[in-house]
Amino acid sequence: GASGWVDWNLLLLADGGPNWVKNNVDAPMLTSQDGSALWISPMYFHLAHWAKYVVPGSRVLTVDTSGSELQEVAAFLRPDGRIVVVALCDRLDGHGDPPANQALRIVIGDWEVQLDMLSSSIVTAVLDV
Repeated sequence: GASGWVDWNLLLLADGGPNWVKNNVDAPMLTSQDGSALWISPMYFHLAHWAKYVVPGSRVLTVDTSGSELQEVAAFLRPDGRIVVVALCDRLDGHGDPPANQALRIVIGDWEVQLDMLSSSIVTAVLDV
């Protein structure tokens, strides 16, 4: 087994601080100095794909992306028996043009489904297989 943590600032002031390293960074949520305004960034909604659907006790499943241009795909078996697939139709390095729309083909035994993904999107599927 493995364990770990993410040192992530979920909410910072609009200038990107404070944080423990004492540098200014981006965050999923930013607030004004006086607390009167809150900005929610796209990063927040990206994080929600993981936080809402990959529940504690989920196990990572092997994913074969060899027949696809989509390389950022993860799958999990949840304790309730459902399978969660999270796929990113983008390049992680952020360089170059965004990829074209893609189709994600999910095959589990004799069961198959295709998800159409828009360019620069993230898609989560919760499957009752």
